[in-house]
Amino acid sequence: LILAGNVVTSRLVPAVVAHAVDGIITMNEQGLVQSFNPAAERIFGYGKDEVLGKPLTLLMPERYRDAHQRGLARVRSGGEARIIGKTIEMHGLRKDGSEFPLELTLATWKIGKEVSYTSIVIRDITERKRTEEALRLQSAALESAANAVVITDREGRITWVNPAFTRLTGYRPEEVLGQNPRLLKSGQHDQGFYQDRWETILSGQVWQREMINRRKDGSLFTGEQTIAPVRDERGEITHFVGINHDITERKRAEDSWARLTAILETTTDFVATGDAKGQVFYYNRAARRMLGIGEEEDIATVRISDTHPEWANRIVMGEGIPTAVRDGIWSGETALLRRDGR
Repeated sequence: LILAGNVVTSRLVPAVVAHAVDGIITMNEQGLVQSFNPAAERIFGYGKDEVLGKPLTLLMPERYRDAHQRGLARVRSGGEARIIGKTIEMHGLRKDGSEFPLELTLATWKIGKEVSYTSIVIRDITERKRTEEALRLQSAALESAANAVVITDREGRITWVNPAFTRLTGYRPEEVLGQNPRLLKSGQHDQGFYQDRWETILSGQVWQREMINRRKDGSLFTGEQTIAPVRDERGEITHFVGINHDITERKRAEDSWARLTAILETTTDFVATGDAKGQVFYYNRAARRMLGIGEEEDIATVRISDTHPEWANRIVMGEGIPTAVRDGIWSGETALLRRDGR
C-alpha cells in the first residue's frame, strides 16, 4: 500500500491495523510487544493490556524460544538489521495453553539509526491445516483403494486415476489423462445406455450400474460402476468421481452356478447340500419331490435328521459325513423319510 503524505499515513494505518483480519504485532529489539491489534487478541485470547510490554515469547511454545532469542541478538548486533516479507510456519501458544498452527510474516525496520522494530503479521492456519490433513488422508485412501477410481472434469476429461485403475485396465495415468473414459468402451452397450449415464450425472444424481468395459489388451471385464458428481461451494458441478468394482470373477462364478443349477434341477437324481452338523442348504427339484417338500417351501429349519429314519441318520451323521470330510467322498446304502412318514 503506497500512501501519499505523512498525514494520510498517520490517519489510515491505525485504522487498517485495527480492522485487519490477520493479527498484527509490533516488537522492539528487546523482544517486547509494542502493539497488539484486535485480531491478535482474538487469535491468542489475550487482551492488549495483558501483552503490551511483555516478551513475545509469551505467545510461543517453549521449543521456539531459544531460536527467537538468537534472532533478536542478531538484529541487535546488526547481523540481521532488515528483514522484509520473511514468512514462517510455526505454532503459537494461546492464553489457555493450547497450541495452534500459524503463518507469520516478518518485517524489521528502524526509526533513526538506533531503534529497531519488527512487525509481525500472523494468520491462524488451523482450518487450512485440517483441510490439508483431510485431503492428504483422502488422497492416501484413494491411492490405496482396491477399487479403480477415476476423476473427470465436467466435460468428461480424465484428470486423475488411482493405481487400482491401472491394475484393472492396463492403462498408465499418462496414457489416459486428458482422455475421455470412452477409451474403455467395449461395444457391449447401446448408445442409450451411455446417454442415460451422462444425463443422470449431469442432473446431479448418482449413476450406478453393472458395465462391461475393455482393457488396454482388448480383454473384457465387468464392473459395478458408481459415478457421483462433485460440486463447488456454489453448488455447481465441477467434476465427476467414478468408482469401478471388478466383478468379472463373480459374474463367471454366477454363470457357472446358474449352469450347474440348471443341470441339478433337471436331473431325476436326489441332490442336496448341507454342512457337517446336519444343516440342509439346498434340495433340487427331484429331492423335494421324493421327500414331499414343496418347491417354494423354505428349508432353513430342515436338518438331515428330519429326512432320514433314525437308523439311517446314525449312518449318515456317524459314518457318511465324517468319511466324506476325511476322504472327500462316502458311498453307502441308506434310506430317506418322506414328510408323510413313509
